[in-house]
Amino acid sequence: MLPEWKMGACLHLMSSGPHDYFIVILFPLFIGITFWIQRQPQFDGKRYFVMANWSVTAWLLSVALELFSVEPHCKILAGTLAYPGIGLLPASWFLFVYRYTQHETGPILPWQWCVLIGVPAFATLIAITNPLHQLFYGPGTAPVSSVPGSPVNYVHGPLFYLLAATLYAFILASLALLGNAVRQSAGIARMLYVLLIAMTVLPTFGNIGYIVFGLNIAGFDPTPFLFSFLLLAYAALISLNNFFQVSSIAKDMVFDTLPNAVIVVRRDGQLVAHNREAERIFGPGARTLPVGGQVAELDPLMQRVTAPEPVTGPTEMMIGEREFEVSSTPLTQTIRAGRQIVIGYAFVFFEVTAYRQIERELAHALSTTDARLGELALQNRRISDEVRTDPLTGLLNRRSLSDAFTAMSRTEEDTIFAVLIDIDHFKKINDRLGHGVGDQVLAAFGIGLKRAFRSEDKLYRLGGEEFLALLPNIGLQELHGRIAGLRLEIGQMGSQFLPADMDLQFSAGIAVMPTDSHDLAELLDLADKRLYSAKNRGRNRTVGPLAEKRV
Repeated sequence: MLPEWKMGACLHLMSSGPHDYFIVILFPLFIGITFWIQRQPQFDGKRYFVMANWSVTAWLLSVALELFSVEPHCKILAGTLAYPGIGLLPASWFLFVYRYTQHETGPILPWQWCVLIGVPAFATLIAITNPLHQLFYGPGTAPVSSVPGSPVNYVHGPLFYLLAATLYAFILASLALLGNAVRQSAGIARMLYVLLIAMTVLPTFGNIGYIVFGLNIAGFDPTPFLFSFLLLAYAALISLNNFFQVSSIAKDMVFDTLPNAVIVVRRDGQLVAHNREAERIFGPGARTLPVGGQVAELDPLMQRVTAPEPVTGPTEMMIGEREFEVSSTPLTQTIRAGRQIVIGYAFVFFEVTAYRQIERELAHALSTTDARLGELALQNRRISDEVRTDPLTGLLNRRSLSDAFTAMSRTEEDTIFAVLIDIDHFKKINDRLGHGVGDQVLAAFGIGLKRAFRSEDKLYRLGGEEFLALLPNIGLQELHGRIAGLRLEIGQMGSQFLPADMDLQFSAGIAVMPTDSHDLAELLDLADKRLYSAKNRGRNRTVGPLAEKRV
């Protein structure tokens, strides 16, 4: 039965039972929760999560109108008005899951606008045009009884099932994204994704039960009720556990994705936790890394840290054929004001196998004297300080740059040359010969810098193939002479592991204090501009104050 819609009759409302008032209570509660979520700190996909809440709110409103309506055609009208929310719910939920699992931020993309507008528009169009084609609700759609306000028994047509299939496609896509996220995550993050899967699956089962088996709540689709309760529960989790905040997940995610192996043990040596890299080094499974058990390979480390006078600083150890530097950090707990006890230790494993191999190969290739080999070994051992030193090249890193510059520039009469150096065509070396050869080039470059400059000069690897030398109180001619010597030695080193058609060369930019600036940042910025000027002029040259040099 599909009578004409008469709006005047639809103003006559009547309660059909206590469940009507339950929805009346649920509706403002859900609106309040949605406004509360909007005021929470930003999280990935938040706008779509809020859209999903509002779509459920709209759906519940139409359910309430249908419950209180008396005339059958008014109930059908109220049910039809639910379809903008019905269409928006899976679309916005899919986009929320997509952004949340992909950690995507920023404005709504064009294809996302198409989903947000297209899906609800399609659902609304085929629903409101049903009186014209009767392919959405069939002619048999009628109240279940003659009692005023009785629920309507909807006879679903082919367009209804087409819409259901379309919406289920977005649900399945959401589940696929969440399943992949569960597979790739661990700890709190994995539990969060499992909860999102439950929030997706349970209302879906309710909807399938309604469509296939006729399961209902007071004659209505149970989907909005299930989804609303789950969203309310999830909102409570946001409040209690702050799950959506990056900081609540970051520690667990960062720990598991660290490039270095990390093992945490209790004071008695029992294993508490380890990350994926530790499994890769020691072997997966409870046999090699038994949580709550002992790891034999850690016994020497435990003896060092639990000795009456604990040994500080990193130590080296072999695991199979791989070499590691291991740093240990005591984990303390405050038991009362002013007193802490050690409850365990965290061991971080820094692999130095490749570096040690490069060290041996370079020693053989360069045929250095015993004295130079001793100097190289001393320089290499300084890499143990990972906070101040680059482990691949043995040079200092950015962290000590500011302090060194301040110490050098104690008086206004002091002169400091900043030489910014970048290896030419380093990407081609990596792409053609692989990252292993690229690492050899970087390590050789670090050795060449140490050989070319003075002991009082400070040498840094700033990142990638970019290096910095700070030279206090040196003459310009001597500076260019040392740079020329570096070019010669680097070229000879490159011939050891580069093919004949490739040369190991670099470009350099020079800035000087106080002529250019007294400020470190400004000095480095000017040196960087001169470096890129050297690149633009053909590479393999030096650009700086008072002179330009090219090999």
